[in-house]
Amino acid sequence: MPSLPPSRSRAARVARPLAALLVVTLLCGTSSDDAQLLVKRRQRIAGMAHAEIEQLKRNYDEFRKLSPERRRAIEDLDNEVKQDTSGRLLKLLTGYNRWLSTLSPFDQERILSKTDPGERVQTVKTIRDEQQKRQALAAIDGIGRQSMMLEPSDLDALTKAIEEHFLNAESRKRIPEQLAARDRHLQVLSAAQVQLRNTDKAAAAGQALVTLLIDAIPNDTVRSRILNQSALRPRRRMLGQSIGRSLVNEWRFEIERAFPPPAAIDAEVAKKLASGTAGKRDGQKGQLLSKLGRRMIGIQLVLRSDEQFKELGSVYFWLSNGLQPKGPARGQLAAPPDDSRTDEAENKTKAGE
Repeated sequence: MPSLPPSRSRAARVARPLAALLVVTLLCGTSSDDAQLLVKRRQRIAGMAHAEIEQLKRNYDEFRKLSPERRRAIEDLDNEVKQDTSGRLLKLLTGYNRWLSTLSPFDQERILSKTDPGERVQTVKTIRDEQQKRQALAAIDGIGRQSMMLEPSDLDALTKAIEEHFLNAESRKRIPEQLAARDRHLQVLSAAQVQLRNTDKAAAAGQALVTLLIDAIPNDTVRSRILNQSALRPRRRMLGQSIGRSLVNEWRFEIERAFPPPAAIDAEVAKKLASGTAGKRDGQKGQLLSKLGRRMIGIQLVLRSDEQFKELGSVYFWLSNGLQPKGPARGQLAAPPDDSRTDEAENKTKAGE
């Protein structure tokens, strides 16, 4: 697994506002009038799972370590949330924490390092503007079609479907309970890859996984483009490449720090073009020489060679290969940046034959 994911301390800081509110709500009372309410709260705690109770204890320990001023501020916020009968404040706070957890460690630190509320608000606005610009650029691919990139919320839906309907009990044990966001996306997909590789009925299991994922994609445009591929192989490749690129996008800042020099990308492009047949080489030349194509080649080089991305690279190349049970080793496989174009050309050739 990449060595640069958000640390546990950073994750705790990201979740602290909501965690602290839960502590105030469930564990804190100030007078004898609260006795009946505390009984109900303790009954609620008694009904929690062990992992939830342990997390609540950790949150409580964190809350007790805060300064008196900070605790009072959280208690005031808790009171505001309780008094807001519309639920707008709680919805806003929940949405903010969910959004914050999807950011890179660098962007999280940009926000959390700001102690002045005004500066923090401005930093949040700046990062949101940067996100919107990236999303606008990614909305259309290099040949004028809508992008196949999935949002983190889409990956949430896919990994949840895998956990609930594909992974067996042994595979689920591979996934730590306290993971969230991109870490969970990677671990769930890795568990699915290992389970598929080790099953006796790999072909049937692989097709079941493909069908499950297509059905679970919330993005109607992406799902339609995948289903419009008439042949099974192109469909699997397009599905896998869409998920793979979306997963890698969640680690883009760490990957950019390890990005290879232009000369290494040039050499890899030349190697790819020299290894293909004349027809395939002509079809891929425009892709590989484009800005997007060269960027994808650079990403593949990082994932194939850098040990900190060993698990991410393994999952990415498995996905890009069409979620096949078995395939070339991580260091030997490099999928085209947009195999759907190659598949379309192949389909036309086969139809002509």
